[in-house]
Amino acid sequence: MADDATLTIHVGERSLVRLQALAAQTGQSEAALVGEALEAYLDLHEWQATAIAEAVAGSKAGEVPIEHDRMVAWLKSCSTANELPPPQ
Repeated sequence: MADDATLTIHVGERSLVRLQALAAQTGQSEAALVGEALEAYLDLHEWQATAIAEAVAGSKAGEVPIEHDRMVAWLKSCSTANELPPPQ
């Protein structure tokens, strides 16, 4: 494919053995499994890094999106007969 690129990585022997075993079990190539894992990792960590950066910027600007006490009260009420609505 035109948008594929090559990446060389060093992994521990145990990780390589596990990858090879999974590739054999699933019938997928090692490269396909690593590519899939990398995409999942990037999706998660890009989202987290962006959310953290936005929260830090908001905090520096004086924003407090949800007060700590309201969040604690809501969490304590979860799964009780008097569960509070999530704080906004």
